[in-house]
Amino acid sequence: MNYFTTVATLFTRSAAFCHRFTARVANYFATVAILFLVLAGCEQTVDADWPAHEEKLVVTGFLQFRADTVFTYVRVNRTQPLSEPFDDSRAIVSDATVEVRSGAETHAIAPDAKFYPLSYDFNYSGVFTRGGENNYQLRVSHEGKNARAEITITDAAPRFEEIFARSAPWSPEYLEVEWSMRLPETRGSATCVFQAWDPSQRGWRDVDIIDVKDYGRRDGELLRGGVTIWAGYGERPRLRYILILQSAAYEDYRNARWSWYSGGGVFEPEAKNPPFNVSGDGIGFFWYEFRGEPVEIVY
Repeated sequence: MNYFTTVATLFTRSAAFCHRFTARVANYFATVAILFLVLAGCEQTVDADWPAHEEKLVVTGFLQFRADTVFTYVRVNRTQPLSEPFDDSRAIVSDATVEVRSGAETHAIAPDAKFYPLSYDFNYSGVFTRGGENNYQLRVSHEGKNARAEITITDAAPRFEEIFARSAPWSPEYLEVEWSMRLPETRGSATCVFQAWDPSQRGWRDVDIIDVKDYGRRDGELLRGGVTIWAGYGERPRLRYILILQSAAYEDYRNARWSWYSGGGVFEPEAKNPPFNVSGDGIGFFWYEFRGEPVEIVY
């Protein structure tokens, strides 16, 4: 229901000759105010002629390569009719058959309840050893519906050309980090996870995760950027990073998914509505990424 609040302020009686005009303006605004209040109180039920619903599997997933190990994360939902309120508990599909195929090998990806129920988390995961193939197929089956996706891996080494840090002038707990990295020839993204050493826990903790492109600028073939990181934990904190390179499909997924920064709608250009690379009875995105080893920044 919409609520309207109408405020009409009249400045009258400034002179005798404008008295009639002022009265007419007052009547006009009073009429508009009453009309708005009446409309605000009206409620009409409309029977929408929704199109027939053809259920699809909604698949989001990726392969993460860490040296010779491949970690797989997949989320499977089903679409729901427009005529029904969206219910995440009804949309989630936790009993599908999920497989990753590479060459002659087939790897079953099992349900994983530790991620769900957050609506953006994955509900299947698996780990297997990478073979010699660079082509991978994702297969998802559920109640007679079959979704599929295929990606070809282009190996990449997640590394910065250079990276350095210095203490921020206002506090040693903050570090100013600057870097440069070589841009890939094809589209793709890079995420950097910064971790600080916590002496009390004797372990590394995530303190910031950034999309490198959001904090960088092009300089020829290089991307240069910088960010200020709270590293805390002492007068001279320790900081390390983990660099992750993602394929172009991840960028499509990020652009297609609404956020506070994306905006837009279904009728926006393709840049904001990229085509899915999951096909068959499914829609969605499937990408791959290379996760580098942790590297401590010495400063």
